[in-house]
Amino acid sequence: MSPRSVVQSRIKTLSRRGEWICAMLIFAICGYCLFLIVQPDEALAMLQRGLPGPLTRPTNTMLYAAIAVQALPVMIFLYMILQTRNLFRIIGKGLFLTDKAQRLVIRLGKLALVLPVLGILTKTLVALLITASNSPGERLLLIEVNSDQIASIITAVLLFTLSLLMKESAAIKDENERII
Repeated sequence: MSPRSVVQSRIKTLSRRGEWICAMLIFAICGYCLFLIVQPDEALAMLQRGLPGPLTRPTNTMLYAAIAVQALPVMIFLYMILQTRNLFRIIGKGLFLTDKAQRLVIRLGKLALVLPVLGILTKTLVALLITASNSPGERLLLIEVNSDQIASIITAVLLFTLSLLMKESAAIKDENERII
């Protein structure tokens, strides 16, 4: 077996594993969301995680509003996982220097930029909604930036760089094919 075919085989295997991991993540996240829908007390506990101080139970309207706000980044994350799965599928077929693969990498980079910003806004809005029932002086305004969000921004820049490398590699490949 030639070294090139060994590498291609490894890429195909890793891509297949990546597809399966993405599929399992989608299944697990959707299952957890369904669990939270049928268990509103668990949903409230999840929303209150990381909020300091004693909290009064929010009204149902505020609770459902907070759940709806929190659902937005989850839906975007699910979309990101679907796009990642599509990229794994393309890579597994050996088509990673195509325009479609480049567009997917750029899309993933954009999503990796959107998620941390949305996470900051979501956390702030959820804290406001959850503590709206607290007495004046006990309501909470929370603005939080964490290392996961910074890592996501760095990943976005890396993905944009990778898409440019893919574009340049595709141009070199086309040029080489024209010479031969």
